[in-house]
Amino acid sequence: MLSLEKVTNAHIEELAVTMQSADKDSIMALAGMSPLEGLLRSHKHSNQDETWIVDGQVAAISGISQATMLSNWACPWLLCSDIIRKHPRIFLEETKKWTYDKLAQYGTLRNYVDVRHTRSIKWLKWLGYTLYPPQPIGKNGELFMLDELKDGR
Repeated sequence: MLSLEKVTNAHIEELAVTMQSADKDSIMALAGMSPLEGLLRSHKHSNQDETWIVDGQVAAISGISQATMLSNWACPWLLCSDIIRKHPRIFLEETKKWTYDKLAQYGTLRNYVDVRHTRSIKWLKWLGYTLYPPQPIGKNGELFMLDELKDGR
């Protein structure tokens, strides 16, 4: 039912159209970009990324990047369509595996979450992330919270 595939331009173009509105709003608020521009930029700057396919459709695209190869942390990202709502249990199980696999590889995961994206905030807390106080880092001062997950080893 769920498979991971190498990201293609067709996947990016599909998700740019079907992306959930909260993700679209977050991309615009943080970077001032359209969903397509945000996906293309994220893909270009990722060490690795993958497309999450459910029933032949793009459910999400995820990736991870590092500031430098010597960085002791990495920046994971995940942008979704509403297809994930039809398969919440599978999505939760698989994203938890994905997250903890990346955590084992990189030691610390950090990114920013839009304070308006309540489902993402709930999901990050469920995964065990620490969320820090909101900061005005969006293009027009929109509030985002640093989210961080550290390997306890």
